[in-house]
Amino acid sequence: MVEVAESDAPPDGYYEKDGDFDLAPSLRNAVNKLRDMNGIANKLVIVPSAVHEAYTNMEYISLSGDYMAIGMAENYHGYDSSRLAEDLDFVIQHEIGHLNVHPGVGTGWKKEIKAMPVEGRKRGLWSNILSDIEVNYNISQGTQLKISGTDKEVAVKRMNTAVWAAYGGGYRNCLGGDGPPKAAAGQVAHRTLLESGKLVDNRYNAGVYEPHAAGNPYLPDKADTPFWQTLQGHGRGPQLYPSISYCLSHKMPVGTDIGDGKGASRTVQDYPDSWKRVKVMADVSLEYDSAHQQWFGYNTHPGISPIDDVSPTVKSGRVSSGTYTVLACRTYDGLENPKDVRPIQYLQLDVGGTPLWIPAHYCMSLCPHCGQSAASQFEIGMAFRPGLSGALLRFSELDSDTLESIENSRLFSILLNYLLAGLYANADTGYKGVYGSEAGKLFLYDVAYDRHLCMIGQ
Repeated sequence: MVEVAESDAPPDGYYEKDGDFDLAPSLRNAVNKLRDMNGIANKLVIVPSAVHEAYTNMEYISLSGDYMAIGMAENYHGYDSSRLAEDLDFVIQHEIGHLNVHPGVGTGWKKEIKAMPVEGRKRGLWSNILSDIEVNYNISQGTQLKISGTDKEVAVKRMNTAVWAAYGGGYRNCLGGDGPPKAAAGQVAHRTLLESGKLVDNRYNAGVYEPHAAGNPYLPDKADTPFWQTLQGHGRGPQLYPSISYCLSHKMPVGTDIGDGKGASRTVQDYPDSWKRVKVMADVSLEYDSAHQQWFGYNTHPGISPIDDVSPTVKSGRVSSGTYTVLACRTYDGLENPKDVRPIQYLQLDVGGTPLWIPAHYCMSLCPHCGQSAASQFEIGMAFRPGLSGALLRFSELDSDTLESIENSRLFSILLNYLLAGLYANADTGYKGVYGSEAGKLFLYDVAYDRHLCMIGQ
C-alpha cells in the first residue's frame, strides 16, 4: 500500500543503488538497448520496493531488488532462449513505461493520487493499478517507441508476447512457497536441495561472492559486492518456470535442470510430471453444464447452471484437496493446450487414474524443483483463497492488514482482466471469432463468474 507522501523526502529505510554497478551485465545490456528504443537517457537505480513512490519514479528507471531478480536469465528454468529474452525485456520496459507512457517524466503523481475518488490510504494503490494497466497496454502495442518500420514490428511482437506471459499466467515464480508471507519458504527449500546435490548450482561463481566478506567467501561484502550476485541462483533469488500450459504444449529444452538430482537434460524431451503438478486448495464437487461446456465447483443452485440460471447441470465427479498431475488445460475461449500464453480456465487432472476437469480457480501451480506453491501472476489474481468467505462474514471485525489484503486482491483482479481484455481486443486471433473491442468485452463476460468467486471467497 502506498500513501501519499507529505514531502519529497525519502522514507525511512529507503536506499538507491547504482544500476551501472549493481545490475547484472546481461540486464544492463537490455536496459541500454531499451533506453535507445524508447528515446530516453534516464539512469537506472535499484530501490527497496517495486511499488512506485511519487518522488522517485519520475526521474529514474527504478527496479526493486526482488523485481530485478526476475530479470536475470540464470534464475529461469525450462525456457527456450527466445521466450526468455522477451520476458527479461519486459521487466525493464514496464519501468521505462512509467517514464514515457504514464504518468510521464516530470509529471509526478501527487496531484493525480490526491484526486482519486477513494479513501486516502487506498489512493496510491488505485493510482498505481490504473497506471500499470495504461503502461502495459501501451508497451504491448509499442506506442511509446522511437523506432519505426521492421525494427518496430519486431519489437512490438516481442513485447506483446511478453505482456501476455507476465499477466496471462506465462510463468511460475517460486520464492515464498507455502510458508507465511515473507517467510521465503521456497528460497529456503531451494537452498536445502542445492546443498544436498539435488539441483544444478546456478549461483554466480558456484556461490562464491566477488568480492566477499572477510573470512567467508559465501557471504557478500556489504559495500563492495554487486547487488545482483546476491539474487542469482537457488536459495538466493526467486526461481522461475514455464507455466503448466507451456509444459503441456512444448518440449523441455536441452540443458534444463530436471530436478531431483537428475541433472541437466541431454535431449529434447517431454516435461516430466513433476513440472505439471498443482495443489487443489479445497474439496471440490464438480458439476458440468453441457449447453455451455462449463464445469463448476461452487453453485448456489445445484443442478442449474449459474451462467444462465436455466440450463441443467450434472454431477461430474469430486476432487479432494491435495496434489495432482495435470493432463490438459483449456482457455476461456476453449483452446486446449495452447502454444501461446493465454489465461487458463480449466485443468484436467489425473484423479486416481480418472481424468477430471476442474476450474483452474481452485488450483495452485507447484514448483517443479521443490514442490511448494509457485503461482503465476494470473493465479495470484484469480485463485481460490481459503478462509476468505468466513472473513467476509466478519468484515466489520477484521484488522487493517486483512482488509488491505482483500482490497489488494480485488484491485489486482481488475488490473489482470482489463489488461487481458485489451490484449484480446488487439490480438490477430481475436477471441471466439470476435475481434476488436467486442473481443475484449466477451472475454470480460466469460471471466466474470470466476471473478465473482474470487470476490466472495468460493
